[in-house]
Amino acid sequence: MSPIRWLLGTLLIYLICFASLSSAAEIERKNGYILLEGEIVEGDLNRLRARLLKYGNLGVALNSPGGSLGEALKIGSFIRTSGLATHIPKSATCASACVTIFAGGLIRTAHPDSNIGIHMASAVFNDSFVQGMEAVISEYGTEATPYVVAMFEELAASAMLRQVYFILQAGVSLRLLEATTNVPHDEIFLMSIDDAISVNLINFY
Repeated sequence: MSPIRWLLGTLLIYLICFASLSSAAEIERKNGYILLEGEIVEGDLNRLRARLLKYGNLGVALNSPGGSLGEALKIGSFIRTSGLATHIPKSATCASACVTIFAGGLIRTAHPDSNIGIHMASAVFNDSFVQGMEAVISEYGTEATPYVVAMFEELAASAMLRQVYFILQAGVSLRLLEATTNVPHDEIFLMSIDDAISVNLINFY
């Protein structure tokens, strides 16, 4: 194995495991739900499980701008296999990776005055990862380019396949993912309640 491929592989593992270092979401009981509020980061699934053990199998309410797609897929799958409902409360916003969690609910409801935001998924980089990538490029120059491109193509394809599988299991139309590809990752498109119903993202109203 070439040193470039080894180093890029190491950086990829670092990205998957440690790139999301933001403050964890707040997960507490509120208004008959377990409310997940804030950015989604690694470890939130375990914290959600702990709250459900403490308070019982309540539904999960969401107010989050998104965060780690990998953790969102884990939480959404856990919610689905646990037979829980998901809800977006009044004035709350569920965007980006939060929508993946929302889709995990067996029953999915949203207040008419809530917001559902979608966009194209993107990888999250912290400063350490970016500095490591810059070091590889600085050391090996254009020789590193095909490895960098291949790594990110593989990462993107894997993430998309996981999303497709999850969405199909949830009974949500793949038109939802099609819509996300039309919105740049640094923008948010707010779906109407009718749009969310039309793709079966909201399935009880």
